[in-house]
Amino acid sequence: MTIANHFTYSLRCKQQCPKKLSYLYGEQYDDYLPSHYHYLQYAYYQIGQVEKAYRAVSTHLLFHPNNEVMLHNKDYYSARLGLTGGHQQLEMFAPREEAVSYVQRDTDEKLLLAFIDTNFHSLKTKDPNQDLGYQFEDIESGQSGPMGPDRDRADNGAFQSKASKTLHQRNVSIIMSETELEGKNRFAADGLGDSNECDQLIQLATEAAVHGDGYNGRTSPHTKFETFEGLTIGRAVVLVSLGILNKSRVQLLLDISDRGRNYIEEYFGLDKGQVYFSYTHLVCRTARADSPANRSDLSHPVHADNCILMKDGRCRKEKPAYTWRDYSAIIYLNDDFDGGEFIFAKDKDNIQASVRPKCGRMVGFSAGQENTHGVKAVRKGRRCAVAIWFTLDHKHRERERFLAAQVLLGHSSIVNNTKSTSDGQEEAKSLPNKLTVKTERSPGKVAPDRSLPSETDHRRTVTATDDFVTNNAFQLERSRGYADDEHVEL
Repeated sequence: MTIANHFTYSLRCKQQCPKKLSYLYGEQYDDYLPSHYHYLQYAYYQIGQVEKAYRAVSTHLLFHPNNEVMLHNKDYYSARLGLTGGHQQLEMFAPREEAVSYVQRDTDEKLLLAFIDTNFHSLKTKDPNQDLGYQFEDIESGQSGPMGPDRDRADNGAFQSKASKTLHQRNVSIIMSETELEGKNRFAADGLGDSNECDQLIQLATEAAVHGDGYNGRTSPHTKFETFEGLTIGRAVVLVSLGILNKSRVQLLLDISDRGRNYIEEYFGLDKGQVYFSYTHLVCRTARADSPANRSDLSHPVHADNCILMKDGRCRKEKPAYTWRDYSAIIYLNDDFDGGEFIFAKDKDNIQASVRPKCGRMVGFSAGQENTHGVKAVRKGRRCAVAIWFTLDHKHRERERFLAAQVLLGHSSIVNNTKSTSDGQEEAKSLPNKLTVKTERSPGKVAPDRSLPSETDHRRTVTATDDFVTNNAFQLERSRGYADDEHVEL
């Protein structure tokens, strides 16, 4: 019985692997594995290896047989290769072996689990993400022991204890309570950072923030009078590992966000270890030169953080909303701009309360419909903040923070992409060229459809080789991209 239970648990855990590996910068991408073959066919097309592109298309269709883009590309490559059917076409259009093997194994495992669920109800295990009492190995830390909230916080323990101690030393104080803000589960506090720390983080944003980050490259996602830029923990850590960013500034980004979490825990009476980071974003909004002084639009429309706000006032807690988000916080870094007040509001014309940003000021609140909010227009200057979302669900924790802790403590490195220079310093090798999706058509020819998945953003870097899947030679560096616009704060 014990062996059967353990086998079933292991099988269910194995079935979770594709989902767990599909997280990038704290967010899950449903089509992550098949999209590799989408990129591979495009990369092969770019370098003129049409036959290999043809096989990559076939492999993508193994996962999505009715994908219109790939079916179009199949016809295109068939015409390029002069194939009209028969044995030769079947041979050339064969999917890649590693994908065939994976799909067959995955299918067999699903059938086996279905058989177990049908015939052995008493042996059905719990969710693989829950602790079953076994001493399984934690893949991320390489240590043994039950997984859970305490382990997750221990991963970043050095930062946690430092943040908690600093929080009390700073005398963080509430400046606006639920009464002043006219709503429940909301507050504003001062003292989360000093002027030097704020300046350092603004400099970090200046050096590394990406225009349109989180909005598929749209630099002005909500209003034509402002530009938006952002930096994720994941991207920051990659740039530190490459020697491009100052390690201490990225460390500071972790420290100040840890202070924010600690205060959220204290204010809302949450147990230590119960609250996980879901996503951390260093963001700036800048008024364009032609921004009118009398603007009446919003820098960010009124919305909720974990549900979709409807016109009739209902808030639907379903995809594409980030339904797992439970608490939110924004730590502001400056006040040398006009406008840009944070507002709690039912809608644009029904504002309950307004908070003026300043260095070290934090607004915290529960993430549901009870706390719909937005941002007034930034009429002049640049407004920067650290936006943080928290979850009580361990499965949606921000995994990049664990990697950041390891890199900043010197325990690991993301890349081995350096070479020694004559003065003994290490110099980062140049990154691969960015993948472009500009369509160039030769006279009389129709190029394959290179439209990318809906979550594609503007900062992907691709290197493809013949064995990119099996040898991990496919490298993808991306900032966060989303199909919806409700995740970026404020």
